[in-house]
Amino acid sequence: MRMASWNQSVGSGERSLAGLDISDTHAHWLVLGRRGSAWQVQQHQQWPLRPGWVENGQVLEYPDLVDALQQWLAGNRVRELAMALPPEVCASFVIQAPGRVLRWGRRRWLAACAADLMRRPASELSWSAYELPGPASGWRLMVVGLDQVQDWLGLAEALACDCLHLDEAHQAAWRALDRWHEGLPPGAWLFQVGSSCIQALYEQGQRWHWAWRDQGQAQDLMDRCLASAAGASVFVLGQSPLAQALQQALAAAGMGPLQPEPGDRLQWASDVFLDRRSPAYWAALGLAGQGLSP
Repeated sequence: MRMASWNQSVGSGERSLAGLDISDTHAHWLVLGRRGSAWQVQQHQQWPLRPGWVENGQVLEYPDLVDALQQWLAGNRVRELAMALPPEVCASFVIQAPGRVLRWGRRRWLAACAADLMRRPASELSWSAYELPGPASGWRLMVVGLDQVQDWLGLAEALACDCLHLDEAHQAAWRALDRWHEGLPPGAWLFQVGSSCIQALYEQGQRWHWAWRDQGQAQDLMDRCLASAAGASVFVLGQSPLAQALQQALAAAGMGPLQPEPGDRLQWASDVFLDRRSPAYWAALGLAGQGLSP
């Protein structure tokens, strides 16, 4: 089973498509409605989760989470859902394609890489790959166990929705920021922070490029972020204690983090920018807006 590609598009006609992002602390829901070629925000909600329901991306109290989601979303007419996986349940790697791999053999090569990196048979994995911009033929490979995917697909089924797209929260937010955020400061850094991991991106040519991803001791992560940014403009997306610690560390170093602002192409959705610091907003927007050109 392969995770949904960002090359998929959304058809025309009247329809609603929702993006759902669930972290350790919050569930975030964004619904876009389409009439013809026009899209508009129909719903935008965020709910706190009780401690212990989800930890490091693992759903520990599945019935309680399902019950809460069903109550929050009772009566909604959404039947098509895009979901974000917490970054902690995904393994993310950057690999270089050998010159001998032909286009027709690329999928087989990527599947073999996923199985080798996770040390599990390819039949037990779900994976997605994105070719990175630049002169080198590099790929960002995201791999997650099929058992984890089935847990999250079960949430969509409990909500009586078809899960059309599945992606990682950091990946979905990155795609949304890369597409809809304009006027990036040259050389800026973006740190996407989960409950126990950080992904770092940097600006080049008005686009975000992948730099590194790490999971470990908080102080080690702080030190790596400070060394990477080295006085550049910095953006931080995250609501976890780790994200708060990073913001404090940056401020103490005289590098007060900025917040992403919407570009002109997001004016149609400006009414839902209640908390631009929320990584879930960008993830949900990236998921619900997949294939759109508002």
